[in-house]
Amino acid sequence: MAFSRGPSIVKDGLVLYLDAANQKSYPGTGSNIYNLIDGVSHTLNGTYELTTTNGVTGIRLNNPTTTSSAYIQLSTLTNITTVSLWYYVHSNTRTRYLLDMRTGGTAGYVYSGGPGSNWNAGLTYLNGASQGTTTWAKIEPSIEVWRNTVVIANIPATDDMNLFSRFSDTEGYDVTFGLAQIYNRALTAEEILQNYNATKSRFGL
Repeated sequence: MAFSRGPSIVKDGLVLYLDAANQKSYPGTGSNIYNLIDGVSHTLNGTYELTTTNGVTGIRLNNPTTTSSAYIQLSTLTNITTVSLWYYVHSNTRTRYLLDMRTGGTAGYVYSGGPGSNWNAGLTYLNGASQGTTTWAKIEPSIEVWRNTVVIANIPATDDMNLFSRFSDTEGYDVTFGLAQIYNRALTAEEILQNYNATKSRFGL
């Protein structure tokens, strides 16, 4: 694994690790963002830019001054169970997708109308603390903050996935993306807190 930042994150079951500030993951230009676990490239779509937000390097997506929806398109992953995202919210004024399976099938989504399919009976964690069963009320972001949202699927999914946008539309979050971790198993509350504590100082928390 080509990453190391302070206290150790949980590695058991980790299948995807994207880091906007790590040049081995994102070189700073281009549409490829690389998984630090296996080197496989995933795709940045739309209009985006590498930027610094509150002193943190990230990739700005869905800036309202642009017309192109931006999102991270993940290649097919198997047994997607726990998704952990660090992001800074610039605006949440309209329907927004945190994640969505690109084929739009039964694999599900999490958006401002609530969670669907595989995610609708899962669990949500905010900054290391359990919020209970996944509903949008539990992940609706405050504006102009860095935050870590973790969602655990009710049923593991296998599909392509978009982060921060709907699979076939422009309903994307106006965010700066910092970090993504995906596991093929459900992390425990203790493991989620361990990951949060291992990365929070980077985001000023």
